[in-house]
Amino acid sequence: MIIFYVGAVQGVILTIFLWSLKHNKISNRILGLLTSCWGILLFTFGIQFEGFFLNYPHFLKTISHIPLLFFPLLYLSAKYLITRKDKIQWIDYLHFLPFIISILLWINFYKLSGDEKIELLGSRVGYFHVINYSGDIFLALQGIIYSIVVLYIVKRYSKEVKNHISNTDKVLIRGIERGTTLLLISWITGSVAVALELFKVEVSVDLFFIVYLLIVIVIYWISYQAIKSPEIFKLDRRELYDGDQEKEEEEEDAALEKLNEQLITYIQTEKPYLEQDLSLQDLSDMIGISRHHLSILINKKHRKNFYEFINNYRVEEVKRLLGLPENKNYKIMSLAYDAGFNSKASFHRVFKQFTNMTPSEYISG
Repeated sequence: MIIFYVGAVQGVILTIFLWSLKHNKISNRILGLLTSCWGILLFTFGIQFEGFFLNYPHFLKTISHIPLLFFPLLYLSAKYLITRKDKIQWIDYLHFLPFIISILLWINFYKLSGDEKIELLGSRVGYFHVINYSGDIFLALQGIIYSIVVLYIVKRYSKEVKNHISNTDKVLIRGIERGTTLLLISWITGSVAVALELFKVEVSVDLFFIVYLLIVIVIYWISYQAIKSPEIFKLDRRELYDGDQEKEEEEEDAALEKLNEQLITYIQTEKPYLEQDLSLQDLSDMIGISRHHLSILINKKHRKNFYEFINNYRVEEVKRLLGLPENKNYKIMSLAYDAGFNSKASFHRVFKQFTNMTPSEYISG
């Protein structure tokens, strides 16, 4: 059970980290509340396994409502990650109604003696048995539905930030998607466990143990991604929208052309695209052009977003390297990494996008 206690502590640490961030405060703090809930649940599972609730039955059903907060918090964190709102909308509090209703449905249970609580929870008939299993079924469906919605939201978000980073495969977007997918798998596993228990089907594996173990993995996955790629956690939402607002302002052609000459000269001489983690802000700092003006420049003069603009140069760099005799014995992926790509999948996708052929077809042709 030590892994669950360690996971609980990690959940608290991750909460502190998320609450310390200055950008995306609403989204990160909601996610911090979620990691706290995960930590509480993991700690509860650990002490439950050690027989705590049998020795102290008055604590029964005091923590069991918390899972109803998981997916509303996950959804709201994702929602406020991609919006410009600085305050939580009142309607979003409705997502917590199932949590409140669940507590109210069990209110009379808390008035019973310890022995009565143990007896009622062990019974397969009566009011509490019905709401117990109804709650489990509702929780299972809630998790699956919310997970699918969150995955959709993250997909939308990835399209937004694509204009501001050059290698989306290395940022937290992929981590959020995989973490949410793991949660979806864990909740499907939990749903199967509830169904088997409802129909009194005995299995040799503790499926609920697997559910909690997956939650531990998700906590560590988010922690790892937060350390490895903190730019998404710290991304100022204005970076996603101010560029659009700036586009509405007319730019003088002469000034824009001058900035473009400065940009092209720097790109061709310094080759910043060779850096795998190059972002719009990085290039802005290098050239001395504001991030917003740089975004406008790339969109208006090159008809591309930042992602496409940089990767176009990377593809051309790969083609140049392939043409050098000294690189004849090098694998194409080695040259792709040298050109600034960070993964095989992204390289193949982008190369075909700009050349209409796969790297293998290009070499053989």
